[in-house]
This record gives sequence, structure tokens and C-alpha cells, in this order.
Amino acid sequence: HGALFGVGFIISPLIGTWVHAAWPQYSFAVGSGIIAAGLLLVPWLNERNRTPQLLAGRQVLRKITIPLQAAFIYGALEGILVSLLPVYLLQQAVPLAYAAWPLPLFMIASGVGMLPVGRLSDRYGQRSILQGSAWVGVITLCLMVSFDWQHSIAVGAVLLGFSVGTYFPVALAMIGNLL
Repeated sequence: HGALFGVGFIISPLIGTWVHAAWPQYSFAVGSGIIAAGLLLVPWLNERNRTPQLLAGRQVLRKITIPLQAAFIYGALEGILVSLLPVYLLQQAVPLAYAAWPLPLFMIASGVGMLPVGRLSDRYGQRSILQGSAWVGVITLCLMVSFDWQHSIAVGAVLLGFSVGTYFPVALAMIGNLL
């Protein structure tokens, strides 16, 4: 889990920088695409497929593919926010005082959003929470770049924190349940 979070955090600035250099207006759309890719896999997640026996390495990876992808997406989004969002905001002539706020807002909202997610995932199912969070993340990213209002990035960072921040604890819980 931690390794894939780290991989996402490491490679997202590299990929994001390349995409931003080639097509600046699409750099956050690619982030939405990464999150949306997870949505395509969630329907194949079988929450009832739990085996009490010990599993071989490949079997373990097959069972926890979705939660590992969620950890990767969370790391990738944080990597993009850390490395590319300030550059994007400065290129959009957003004052430096505003450009510094999205990452702390994301992190605070992410931490606050993690508090109720355990109870919500117990009530509505981990799969539903993960899927709903992914949709909110995709829609938020699309809306963030659609509005030409400097505060939309800050509001979007908070919504992303609340939504995508749930990936971390839900993915850990899913790994525990699936193994």
C-alpha cells in the first residue's frame, strides 16, 4: 500500500510535467483520467470473495489490485498538487498568496475527510465509498479547470481532499478485508 502510494507520488510529477509541457490545458484532465481509470475497475471488485487460507504472492496481488490502485491514485494526486499546481496557478496569473493555499487546504480536508469514512464505509460499503469518492474527484478536477475564478482552485482543493482523501483509509480497510 505504502509502496504504491510512493510510486504514484514519485511518477506523477514526472508524467504531469511532461503533459503540462506538451498540453498545459490538459494536465489536470490527465489526473482526472487516472482517477477515472479506477472507476472502470471498481465494478469487478468482489467484496464477498474472502478466503481464510494463505495465498501465494500473485494471488494476493490479484485480490488487492483495486485498493492498491486507490493508494497509487492518492499518491499521484498529491504529487501533482505538490509539483504542478503551483506552477499552473502562477502561469494563470494567480497571485502568489493564493497559489500557496491549495496544497495545505487539500491536506487539511483530506485529514478531516478521513474521520467519518470508516463509519460510512461500514454503513454503505467500501466499494460504494471508493466509487463515490472517485466520481467526486473526477468532477471536481473538471470543474476546477473550467472556472476562471481564482478561488475555484481553493474550493476544488478542499473538495478533492474530502473525496480523494478517503482513498487511503478505505484502501487499507479493503486490503485487510480481502486478505
